[in-house]
This record gives sequence, structure tokens and C-alpha cells, in this order.
Amino acid sequence: MQFKFGVFLYLLFCLNVRMSFEKIVYCDDLNLHRNINASSVTAVNSVPIDKPFSVVKFTAQIILEILRTQKITSLSIISDRMADPTVNVLLLQLNDPRISVMMYTVDQGNVDSVMESYVSLMQQRTDDTLTMVLCADPQNTLRTFKSLGKFLDITKQTGIEHHLRWLTLSPNKHLNELEREIARLDNVVIVAPIIWNFQPIKCPTLGVYTKHIKQFHRYLDEIGFTSEDCRLFLNGTLYPNVGGGFNWRHFTIGLYVWDPFTLRINESNSLTYEGFCVDLVKELSVRLNFRYTFTEPADNKWGSPLPNGNWTGVVGMLQRHEIDISVAAMIITEERETVMDGTFPFYYDHVGVLYKRLDPEDSMWKTYFHPFKTEVFTCLGAAVILCCIIYLFLSLLSPSKSKIVCHRKVSCLEGLSHAASEVDNIVSAVFQQGRPDLPTHCSGQVFLAFWWIFLMIVAAIYKGNLIAFLMVPQEEIPFETLYELASQDRYKWGVTGSTVVEYLFQISQRPDFKMLGEGIEDFKASDKTINSLDPLVHLAKVKKGYYAYISDMVPMEIWMSKECDLRLLKQTVIPLPFVMGLQNNSGFLNVFNKHLLDIDQMGLYSVWKQRWWPQMGACGQDGRTAGKVLSVVETQSSFYVLCIGLLLSILCLLIEYLLKTKLFMRMASSAYIYFLKIKNIFMTCRR
Repeated sequence: MQFKFGVFLYLLFCLNVRMSFEKIVYCDDLNLHRNINASSVTAVNSVPIDKPFSVVKFTAQIILEILRTQKITSLSIISDRMADPTVNVLLLQLNDPRISVMMYTVDQGNVDSVMESYVSLMQQRTDDTLTMVLCADPQNTLRTFKSLGKFLDITKQTGIEHHLRWLTLSPNKHLNELEREIARLDNVVIVAPIIWNFQPIKCPTLGVYTKHIKQFHRYLDEIGFTSEDCRLFLNGTLYPNVGGGFNWRHFTIGLYVWDPFTLRINESNSLTYEGFCVDLVKELSVRLNFRYTFTEPADNKWGSPLPNGNWTGVVGMLQRHEIDISVAAMIITEERETVMDGTFPFYYDHVGVLYKRLDPEDSMWKTYFHPFKTEVFTCLGAAVILCCIIYLFLSLLSPSKSKIVCHRKVSCLEGLSHAASEVDNIVSAVFQQGRPDLPTHCSGQVFLAFWWIFLMIVAAIYKGNLIAFLMVPQEEIPFETLYELASQDRYKWGVTGSTVVEYLFQISQRPDFKMLGEGIEDFKASDKTINSLDPLVHLAKVKKGYYAYISDMVPMEIWMSKECDLRLLKQTVIPLPFVMGLQNNSGFLNVFNKHLLDIDQMGLYSVWKQRWWPQMGACGQDGRTAGKVLSVVETQSSFYVLCIGLLLSILCLLIEYLLKTKLFMRMASSAYIYFLKIKNIFMTCRR
């Protein structure tokens, strides 16, 4: 038995010695397929045969060097019981903490259970893993690969067939049978001795074969052989398909028609697709080297859970393995994640609310009330009343002569007439009407002057803003938040059926979401199209008026660029990260994530968005600035002017009172006498 393994592992040594110690030269210009003339190549260092144990020990060292030079950090060894001595020697040589080694022992009875365990552990591995199948019984080698193929058919997206490297021994006579069993694997090297027996042979003749893939063709190609003087010649790369992505495999990709991500084109009885997602698939197919065909869900749904645990739509197709990948404007949720895998997002969107604006003619009668908010008009009315009262009191309290003479015999009617005459100065100024008789008292004059300044400022602001509203009429907004939408009874609302938005409204405890969900259920009783699967049905309802459509914003922005009466709610809720879908526990997840991030960094998403998103601004963007309703904060300076006038008028009133007092008169007379005395003294000195 040891002699037999000495022969086997010597053959393996002959293959790997070139990779580890660079003692073998490549013969790139020679045809080494099947029949190779050894005399036509240059001989290299001969390899003497030592006793079987030394060959095993040396071969283990060669394997260790392969792991280091090829940057392989993980080694899996699948062997049978008869190969235990050889495996033990390998383990002694591979005692390196930097290298992870996994052992699997197979026989006729347990090969399926062993390979099931192997597949479950290796499906997330990458190119840094090498699997060696070293079985003393050639039938165990065939059973191992046959069982592997069976589990790959069941689990599908393991990644084992694409990204792992394989190395195995097989007699030359079993080569055709082994080739059928490894049809699913991309990276396989087979060392196939011509003679397979227990006798030690000094220089065994063997062939080295590797898998070649050229589009639709997969075949084994002989890239090496040994000569009679123990020389090994190689021509080509041991693993030519490493780095070739999926090596021209075919994927069925599920789409969901959703403008502008996916568009269905029917021309000349030919069905094709285009859009943002289709461009993404084309880019990935070039990067990862795969073929594809598109398909749509028969039920035209995104994916919702059924009571029996199955799913509808695109999600259900992934669950049933009817498609390999889904590329659509679809998000991953906690429930969906139980039956599928989602990649990194390739686009971020939000849920929006689309509605038709109210007819501007219905509110044209409010045009002259638009420049100011109601609070401003309220403040102006209060200012007129308050200023009339203040002005009347200033007239009554002023010690200067005025028209209101407080004689005891003046009748009540005459007093009211004089009061109305004084107040008319305030009111007439509001309508920019002057009066011939102005007040004679200083406090009234100052107050009236600042009242006119205040009115001029307010009038200028009102006129300017009114002109803006007449040029660009203001739209009446029926609601500004989801809560306002759910609270009003003028508009109905709806969502696309079988979507995350509908599901969220059904289960959410957030007040506005809950109210919207309850409203949808109520509306369904009288209108079955409230949760129609067709977004165009919702668009038609929006155009009719008094209907709000809740969905992702991208299609809405496109509709708004074509329909000038459509409006979008300013509040954005529920972020929507769109992802690619893969089968559950897919081994392709890391591969696609890596390339999706690379595509994002290259800016291709922005290029595709410019290609498929329409140019915005076709409706109502003529460069004019719409009028803005002014609040008290924006008009407060005019009220400050009025307050300053009031303070100055009060100051004037105090001065008037001061001038009429006896003390002030005595002080004024004394000052005048002193002035005259000083004047006389000055005149006397001058003479």
C-alpha cells in the first residue's frame, strides 16, 4: 500500500514541483494536447525516486509551498481510509497556524453525508481555497464528485463550482468518466497516471489535465506529461479559469416592469427589455462573464407571503429557484430575507405622495387676500382701531387749542361729531385720502406723520406681493404631511398592491401609517382599484382629481415632467434601498456586492440615471418667482415705525403740558429777564 501511495504522490510531486521550486519550464509553443513528443522539448532537472516515505514527506512540503506561493489560506482534503497514512504525513508538514486545514474521510456508505457537510461549509469560500481529493480507491474519487454534483443541483448558488480550485488523482482509464462527473466545476487539475498498481515505478508516465472553458465548450486539455527520465513538462496554466467570473454560465434573471428601471419593448413580434436595471445586468455580465435571459413573474407581483409559507411574485420565483437573480426596483425586508438574499443597494429612493393640484380658478376670488397671511390682516385691523383711540385721546388730552373744546354746555351729539372728525384723519389715511384740516397740536401731528409712514410701507409691501401673485398665482395645497392626508375627507388614497408600502401600512403602529392603512381598507370596499398592481391605473385616478397615490418617487417624478397639474408631497417618508435578489444563502452574494460597490464608485449609476430619467422642468419653469404669503415676522418693521410714532407723539404731549404749566411760565419769564440784563450789559460795554 505504501508503494502504491509513493507512486501516486510522486506524480503529484512531479506536477507541483514546477509551481513551488520553478524547476519546470513552460513549453508555450508546443502542442501538448494528448499526444506530445517528449524529444521535442528541453529536458529539465531530473527527479530521483527515494523510498516511499521520503516521497510522501517531500510531496507534503511541495503542497505547503503551493499554498504559500498561490496565496491559498485554506486547504480541504477529502480522502478514504486507505489514504490515512499519506494524509497523516501531509498534516505533519502542514502544521502552520496561518493555514486552515479541514479533513473529510469518505467511503462507499457515507460519501453523501460527508459531501453535504462539505458543501454547507464551503459555499461562502472564495478563490483562496484549494480542495484535494486523494483517494486510494478510484471509485471513491468518482463517488465523491458524483455526490458533489448532486448537492450542487439542490443548493445551486454555492459558489463552489465557480471559485474553488480542485486537485485530484485518477487513473488514465477513468479519465472520461471523471470528466463527466466534474462537468459543473470550473477549476480542476487532474493528475492521471498511465499505470495504476502497487509496484514502485522509477519514472511513471502520467498526464496533467486542466479544465478549459471557451464560451459554450468545456473540455479537459492535457498541459503536461512526464518523460522516461523523470522529467515533467508543462504547457499552459494549471487553473486558466480562475478570475473568469462565472465562466460563461447561463443565469435566468427575474425582472419587474417599473419605469424607468425596467421597460418592456414589443417590436416586430420580439420582446426586449431596457432601462436602468437592464444596463446594470449588462455591466455585470461583462464583468462576471455570464449569459442571461430575462423573465417576469406570471402573477405580476413583487412578492407577498402566503399562509402556507410560500411567496408570490419575484420573491416566490427566487424561493422556488425558478430564477437565479432578480434585478428590479425591489427592497429587502426582514420577512423577505428569510427566503432570499439581498445585495448592497444599487439605488436609494423614498416613498412619496402624488396628487393633482386644485383648480386655481376655484380660489381666484382670494387673490387680493393672498399677499398677507390672516394674522397680518388681523394685526392691521387692530392697529387701525387702536390708533384711532390713541389719536382721539391725544386730541382730548392736548392742552393746545383744538377743535374739541371742552365746554360744559357742549351737547353729546356735537362732541361725537368732533370725535369723528378727528378719527377720520386716521381712517382716511388708510385709503390714501388727505384732509384739508390737519391737527394743530404737536402730539397729534407727530403721531399722524408716523401713521402715514407706516401705511406707506404696508401699502408698498402689499402692492409688490400682489403683483407677484397676479403674475404667478399661488396654488392651494390640500395637505402637507401624511397625517394631514389621513385626517382630511376630501381626498382618497391608494398604493400599489403586493408592495412593502402596503404591508407597512397594514402592520405599523405609527399613527399616520395606521390611519392610512385603515383608510385603504375602507376604500377597498367601494373601489377595488385602490391597491391595483398597475401604476398606470393609479395615475389615471390621480388625473381625475381628489386622489393621492402613495408609492416610490421615481415614477412620480417622470409623470410630473409630462403632466403639469401633478404635484408631489414635500414630506418624504420610508427610504427605499433597491437591491438585487439572490437565492437564499447564496454563495454569490460577496461577488455581486464587490462589483456593485465598484460600479457605484465609477459613477455608472449616475450615467444610467441621466440616460433613463427624463429631463425635469418642462412644466411651469419659466424663470418667474411665485408670490410668497408674508407673515407678521416679515412685516414687523412697519409696525416698529408705528410704535416709534406713538412714543414720539406721547413725548410731544408731555412737552405741551410742560409748556402750559405756571412753573414753566415763571421759569421762562425769569430766563427772559436774565437774557435782557445780559444783553444790556453787553451793549453798555460795547459803547
